Amino acid sequence: MRFNTSITSRLDGRHRAVLQMTSFKDKRILDVGASFGWFEFLVRDAREIIGIDPSSKDLEVARQECQNPNAAFMEGSALDLSRFKEAPFDMVVMLDVIEHIPQGTEEVAIKEVRSVLKKGGCFLLTTPCRNLSVLTDPAWYFGHRHYSKSTLFRLLENNGFKVQRIYQGGGVFEVIAMCLFYPCKWFFNCEIPFKSFFDRKRIEEHSSTSGFVTWFVIASTE
Repeated sequence: MRFNTSITSRLDGRHRAVLQMTSFKDKRILDVGASFGWFEFLVRDAREIIGIDPSSKDLEVARQECQNPNAAFMEGSALDLSRFKEAPFDMVVMLDVIEHIPQGTEEVAIKEVRSVLKKGGCFLLTTPCRNLSVLTDPAWYFGHRHYSKSTLFRLLENNGFKVQRIYQGGGVFEVIAMCLFYPCKWFFNCEIPFKSFFDRKRIEEHSSTSGFVTWFVIASTE
């Protein structure tokens, strides 16, 4: 089956697990690194969501497919959120993004998030766990970073945040699916074999908070 870039085809258990982290109802939210707009597609009860991303191509997909009247998209960088400082948000989400920004700029990004949050505001962060699972991540060999719990605590608590909750999600099926994903997409432009089976298993794995693949972090401004 040819690789499908539509939002519904790209949703997986990791995305849906974000919905379990906290309530988004009636909140004004900044989505840093919106990609193809999956967060805006799934979260329908927020008062407003602004999604930013440096990729105009991904944003075009988001604008066409999101179909959320409370969401808007614009080009932007995680390293410069200054345009939003005059109207701070109730919540900022940075979902599978921090590992992609230039290495060494993570603290800059965290400080930028802090600068656009209201007092007592909430920050949601997801990123790959640093453990033996790095060896099964094909992108890790090309610079895709993974983080330890202590590193995440240091980044957040040294820059004005208090970690409220941190847990790991995803397991064996998540690892196998991602190992298949990269060669299928990059070399063959096709979906992984038995995609519907793996999608179902990944959702089941992410219903638990005892995984080992992805960090799910909730932090608040102090």
